[in-house]
Amino acid sequence: MKIIPYKLPPLEDESPTSWILRLARKYHCDVLTFLEYYECSDLLKSALDIDADLSRLNKFLPSGYNLPKVISDRIIHFQWTKGRSQWLDPDNRKASAALNSITAVCPHCLNKKQYYQLKWKVSIFSCCTECECLLIQQCPKCKKRISLHGHFKLWEPIFTSKYYLQCSRCGYRISEVKSEKIDENELNQQRKVNKAYLEEPSNWEYLYFIYMKKINEKWIK
Repeated sequence: MKIIPYKLPPLEDESPTSWILRLARKYHCDVLTFLEYYECSDLLKSALDIDADLSRLNKFLPSGYNLPKVISDRIIHFQWTKGRSQWLDPDNRKASAALNSITAVCPHCLNKKQYYQLKWKVSIFSCCTECECLLIQQCPKCKKRISLHGHFKLWEPIFTSKYYLQCSRCGYRISEVKSEKIDENELNQQRKVNKAYLEEPSNWEYLYFIYMKKINEKWIK
């Protein structure tokens, strides 16, 4: 029997991919090596953050803690058809693994909190209300989309608690980018979206209203 000596609880709204990344770092190895050892490497080919059965990961949890939520747990109107969903950004990628990997980030939160938030993958979240800045979706230097999978091996140094996100194409430190400020109207709207997302029971009527509004605006353009 393989023993799990180190157990880390998921943090507030942490994505499953981010949680596994932190677990692997605790063991001083990369994610693939960690999951292969515990015979769970096939999870990397699935939509781990989006619509996945995470029950096999229960053994990594301390007693009394629950598995991190996936998007389909949080969003009851989520529809997963042929690997696509307009709740996600980008919404036109076919492969579930690609959808799982691509994300937006708040570089300030990433520096302070050192983990990826699940809501960064949902298209109605365009900015961070805590840092009052827009989320970034690509490397400012070479324009490569930010990918959790693509940057797994570049979170270094692996033997320290502090790490950074580096572009796998050009080496630019994404976690050091100066993000764009947002206007007050957009900030207030995003605060309402945040409140609806975090409420228990969640205010899905408001979330769905905002979602349809964004889809319609995109269609009109």
